[in-house]
Amino acid sequence: MDLKHILVLTLCVFVYVLSEEDEPKKKKGAKKKTFRNKFLHVFKNERFHITDEARDAAFRECNPFDFRYIYDVEDDDFEPDNCHYMECVDKKYEQKECADGKQVSLMFKRRYDFKGRGSSSNPCTQPSQLCKRSLADKGILPIDVKICGIELVFNVDISCSITMADKKKVQKFIWRAVRSLPIRSVLTQVGILTFAKSVIPVAHLNSYPRKKNLLKAVDEMQLDVPQSECGTSTWLALKNAREEYFHEDNGLRPDRTKVMIVITDGETWPNDMKEETLREAKLNQAAGIISFVIALPNIKLQGLAGQDEWRAIATGDGDDNIFYMESFNQLSKYHISEYKYTSMSIWCLITVVCVALPPTVLGNRFVHNIFDLVPGGVSQKFHRVGEREEYDKQCNLHEPNARFMYHIPDLNIEPDDCHYFECVGQHYERKQCEDGKSVSDMMKYKYNYTGKGQNFNPCTKPNTKCKRTLADKGIVPLDVKVCGIDLVFAVDISCSITMENKQIVKQFIYSAAKLLRIRSVYTLMGILSFAKTVYPVAHMNSYTRKRQLLNAIADMNLEIKGEDCGTSTWLALKNAREEYFHEDNGMREGYQNVLIVITDGETYPANMTSETKREAAINHMPKYGIKSMVIALPNIRRFGLSGIDEWQAIASGDGDENIFNMNSFQQLKESLNMIIKRACKIL
Repeated sequence: MDLKHILVLTLCVFVYVLSEEDEPKKKKGAKKKTFRNKFLHVFKNERFHITDEARDAAFRECNPFDFRYIYDVEDDDFEPDNCHYMECVDKKYEQKECADGKQVSLMFKRRYDFKGRGSSSNPCTQPSQLCKRSLADKGILPIDVKICGIELVFNVDISCSITMADKKKVQKFIWRAVRSLPIRSVLTQVGILTFAKSVIPVAHLNSYPRKKNLLKAVDEMQLDVPQSECGTSTWLALKNAREEYFHEDNGLRPDRTKVMIVITDGETWPNDMKEETLREAKLNQAAGIISFVIALPNIKLQGLAGQDEWRAIATGDGDDNIFYMESFNQLSKYHISEYKYTSMSIWCLITVVCVALPPTVLGNRFVHNIFDLVPGGVSQKFHRVGEREEYDKQCNLHEPNARFMYHIPDLNIEPDDCHYFECVGQHYERKQCEDGKSVSDMMKYKYNYTGKGQNFNPCTKPNTKCKRTLADKGIVPLDVKVCGIDLVFAVDISCSITMENKQIVKQFIYSAAKLLRIRSVYTLMGILSFAKTVYPVAHMNSYTRKRQLLNAIADMNLEIKGEDCGTSTWLALKNAREEYFHEDNGMREGYQNVLIVITDGETYPANMTSETKREAAINHMPKYGIKSMVIALPNIRRFGLSGIDEWQAIASGDGDENIFNMNSFQQLKESLNMIIKRACKIL
């Protein structure tokens, strides 16, 4: 439409409207002529010779900065109604539907009817039952889902290798599991027994038909074991569960699935009864008992011990029904994971045990919630069917609970607690939570049970797993082992290292202490620095709290005066062995001694090099059992690495496998994770 047409059109409309004002009023009930209809009447008058293309351009093209929303556009294919409106998208009006249960406001319609105008604010503000969409309209159809109804027995190891604090964590885990189950005589029945050297009954399947009474029994279960009862009689626990607990006299229902969960931190003790445990495990399999194992770390053995027994006990092949825990603390995490779990949650546990099917049936499918696969009883839940693609991938910010979503299934991206989806424009985009935060449990719950999201910040739950700085460093124990070592850093602060580079080394040690689990039952750390003499910073028992140790590292003296210049490596090695790795200063029996020497060169004065090699050889003796690593830093004065023969003598193993050659001091930060993992794996 050119300028001439526009001017003519404007003049005609103005004249026509003025002429209409002099017309007599129409009778009551006659059709009201709106501004819009008058406007169209002018267009339809053939004497102006306005083409169809020009008329369409006038009404269908739009500018969102004028009126983003309008009630109706004439000559389109949509009949106007109170549940829909037109939105300006890419200079074209498109029909959109109001949010569920809302209709366009009366003011919005009047602006259009009397003035031909629209609005730039949300037009759907008036509640309306007529605009309430049914479940069928939303693509939601009912399906029958079963409620969990099984015979479940917890078989709990309370032997002396488990501390009382960790036993309490196991007790709390069982308490929460019981609370999550529908405890009824017609639904799920739960039995509990504990074992050490002998078996201690807590509750048979029919002991407590009411959940409240069973929870009280869990609270009162005996956890303390006298020294005379120390032992791990796993074979006795398996036999007792089969012969006593899964028995009709004690509540067994013949038509229900028998499920047993064994919670233990290690293998049978004494070891000569191990074959008996394997035999009882086979008898349980033959009796149709579906068994799971929650494998907890053994602090005395510094990791997981007993995989061969666990595989014999657990139903299925390999590790499919074994839940490996990195620590006892993982029992309390509400993390939904994949079927082959590396972490535990009540929901994941209950999902799998309620299903109680062979792992070949389940595969590695992702479990959204506990009702997706559960057998037994009757209930009802809804799921989405039909055209999921448009619902899942497109979005409307004016929809309630639609801006943020936990998961969009058809995008082929597995959900995790550190990410969410945000409606940007008209499509969902995957976003990451802020550092150290994860999506809330309520956000996941709303998605799992209603398929909805929310319109406010979804990331409100503190979560160290979502701390990007730690995740970038890959802070996960190797082979699901708990790192428990006696670690000593021997740090060269001689005059050949600039103060700036010394600060980088100090920051490296600070980060290492922050990364490790500093506890009396896990890792203990000692630090000494050396130049011409040795300067103690912290023995392994000097600081029992990580915060205190970090403060000591921050206050560590790095300045060396001229008369103290030198590199007495032999003195540092001797001091580490005789003073630091000593029971009076915190060394623990049964824990590996690891020494990390951080240096930029060889011994000075050079005539003491042989003494350094002699002290290194003493450290390697089985009597002391010190595993040594060397972080080799560049010597600025000699323009490169200097002292390779000494480093090979100091480091344990053959060749350079425990020598970390740094091209620069800045490389320390990048190598932190690799070095600490190596120290934990050097056992």
